[in-house]
Amino acid sequence: MNRREFVKFTAGMTVGTMVTSHMVTAQQTGGGEQRWSFTPDGEVGSPPTVKNGIVYVGCTDNNLYAIDAETGDPHWTFETSDNVHWPAVANETVYVGSDDANLYAVDANSGDQQWVFSTSNSVLSSPTVANGTVYAWNTNSTLYAVDVDSGEQQWLFEAGDTFLSSPVVANGTIYFGSDDANLYAVDADSGEQQWAFETGDMILSSPTIASGTIYVGSYDNKLHAIDADTGEQRWAFETDDVLFSSPSVSNGTVYIGSYDSNLYAVNTDSGEQRWVFETNDVIFSSPAVAGGSVFIGSNDNNLYAVDADTGIQQWAFETGDSVSLSPTVADGSVYVGSQDGNLYAVTAGMPQTPTSTGTPVPTPTQTAEQTQSSTTSPTPTPTDTPSPKSTDTQNSPATSSSQERPTTANPSGGVSEFLKRIVRSILSTEALLIQGAAVLAGIIWYGWPEDDDGQ
Repeated sequence: MNRREFVKFTAGMTVGTMVTSHMVTAQQTGGGEQRWSFTPDGEVGSPPTVKNGIVYVGCTDNNLYAIDAETGDPHWTFETSDNVHWPAVANETVYVGSDDANLYAVDANSGDQQWVFSTSNSVLSSPTVANGTVYAWNTNSTLYAVDVDSGEQQWLFEAGDTFLSSPVVANGTIYFGSDDANLYAVDADSGEQQWAFETGDMILSSPTIASGTIYVGSYDNKLHAIDADTGEQRWAFETDDVLFSSPSVSNGTVYIGSYDSNLYAVNTDSGEQRWVFETNDVIFSSPAVAGGSVFIGSNDNNLYAVDADTGIQQWAFETGDSVSLSPTVADGSVYVGSQDGNLYAVTAGMPQTPTSTGTPVPTPTQTAEQTQSSTTSPTPTPTDTPSPKSTDTQNSPATSSSQERPTTANPSGGVSEFLKRIVRSILSTEALLIQGAAVLAGIIWYGWPEDDDGQ
């Protein structure tokens, strides 16, 4: 079974939970130092969302937690019937999906349920809220538009395959990727398709929009830049492996992580590489950009802070397991979940700034592809420091104070983190498959008494 088939196969699997008592550990702080950690009864199943001094996070123990951003103490817990995914907060309400097939609206201050919208399958998407409507998809390939006040359905849109990309709304249009390899543009009011751009493989990455351009990663190894109005491709930047990570845009540079273990900085206009930062394992996490730093997790167990201009590592914070979830930056702290079962608050080492969301090594600048048109489709179908890798000829990205703030599916960006965690546990590297086969072979051989040498 190839890697694509594994992703499909694991989409409906349930991940076991780690059962522990709720625990908060506080520590003194500095640059890249732990402030506190929170241990829920299950694994941290989503990136955190931070609003008004509260950290909201979904977990595999079926709970949505509201945690004090300063102390790490829980304010309240909202329980569903299955795993809880990535929350969105708007107008004092938390919107969150669950594997129990429901989309919930929960009072952000009290944790009381306001309404529940039932679908036919798991709601993995991070909801997006815009103009009185919350948009979310389920694993039945359906995007729903739901009234934020009443929880009543306004319309639905069915694509050609499962959605693994969270929607983003800009200028009256919703953009999202699908397993059918298409990036869709759908009218936010009516649900009518405007255009579809076909990439070379399925899209797990969530799109980011800045200055009229949509940036999205694909399983075809490429970061695509697409005109938001027409669906025409402007350029494509190719990495050495698939892109689960969602891009972040800041000051003329788009940042994205790749399964090839690298964090890339790419010029938004030309699609040319500015620098690359190498970690020691694959990257599922999406970058968060704030205060001149790029924050990103890696499956080498580290959360990294990298200089946004140069790609030089500023610090690394080591956890007890993979950091496949995306970080969120707010008020001088970075909040991130780890496979070790903890949600961490880490000092960002910069002035307190609300978010938007290696050492560099000399490698030739990659050339962007400039041609491919959109496909109009009427039918929706103590940490180890990585060795320095290259800088390119441009030492820093272009800056523009007038540049429009990028629109992302979530400040941190990212495809469903719960699904990424599932995929990571099976696919962390191709070597994992080989090791698994070796273990199975060993079990078989040890069952034969005559084969004492294991040969």
